[in-house]
Amino acid sequence: MSSNRCRILIFTQNDWFFHLHFMHLGSALVEDGHEVILTCNVDKHQDAIEAIGINVHPLQRLRVSSLDVRDQLLFLVEFYQLVRELKPDVAIFLSPKPILLGSFVARLAAVPAFLSIVTGLGFLFLGQGGRYALLQRIVMGIWKWTHSLDRSRMLFENRTDREFLIESGVVPAHRAVLIGGEGTDLDLFHPGKRENDVPVIVFGARMIREKGVEVLVEAARILRKQQVPYRVLLCGSPDPGNPSTLTAEELTGYAEEGVVEWLGHVDNFAELLATADIGCLPTYYREGMPKFLMDAAAAGLPLVTTNAPGCEDVVEHGVNGFIVPKRDAVSLAEALAVLLQNPEKRIAMGKASRERAEAEFSHDKYANNVMAALADVL
Repeated sequence: MSSNRCRILIFTQNDWFFHLHFMHLGSALVEDGHEVILTCNVDKHQDAIEAIGINVHPLQRLRVSSLDVRDQLLFLVEFYQLVRELKPDVAIFLSPKPILLGSFVARLAAVPAFLSIVTGLGFLFLGQGGRYALLQRIVMGIWKWTHSLDRSRMLFENRTDREFLIESGVVPAHRAVLIGGEGTDLDLFHPGKRENDVPVIVFGARMIREKGVEVLVEAARILRKQQVPYRVLLCGSPDPGNPSTLTAEELTGYAEEGVVEWLGHVDNFAELLATADIGCLPTYYREGMPKFLMDAAAAGLPLVTTNAPGCEDVVEHGVNGFIVPKRDAVSLAEALAVLLQNPEKRIAMGKASRERAEAEFSHDKYANNVMAALADVL
């Protein structure tokens, strides 16, 4: 039990995001004796979040995908009033946009301390030149000012993002803390019996282009031409409102072509991974540390992914999987073919994945890393 019990305000964009990624952290904070308040857009997870002892304050004016200045100003006023009303001892911001808006308000409202958990840098830092370069400079300039507070920390899931923001002068090294990914449930995700006549490749993510869906589809076409037996299961739903989403029509078209199967959202995902043969995420997104890769590692799968930030923190090339260049369907097909045609290698790499998950990707380890940073600013 912490001797510094305090009121903690957590700000993220959506309740589903917190429910999917941070329930274990929220539980740990509550169990440590803190009063925890979550503020975000609310859809259908409020009851589940409040059941673990967290108070939820729904937001009214947060527009997740909007870049409209008026929308941002209206939200800043709403959030400032909420912060002044709640008077938190410390705030925790989850993901880039809440870090930007939340840390700005925290400084204006004189919040004594805050943590910013960088869950990847997102779509903004994928673009180069022109408008993207200008927006990146503005965002990093605001982050630099807000995180000049001595009792603030930026927490990073991967080494690439940490080094980038240190080298860019956004945050000094002593306030930039590497905490790793949010972890996985090692009891829920575990190896099972793998008795597929045809090896099964599983992809799990939102159906947006930057996750590499189209790259995997093209790699599957190559494997089919080479007559390598396989099944590719696309698990996940389109992301309405995201300009990069694939449509249901596109995904259905790929399935009708016969190169992949689109399952949509899968409720029993742990069971599916337990019986699959390969996990694949050919992302070129600015990831933090992909949850799918950690879950698939815990399930004892060999992994094929790219050299995108965060992926190399999960996969050691040639040990528990393969890392291929981003947007390279030919290299992806080659790596998948090696595993599809070599059951012994799949087993050996899958065992290495499980061992790595047990050593590095537990929920408890992640929560302990965050709570150590919290203790440092209290």
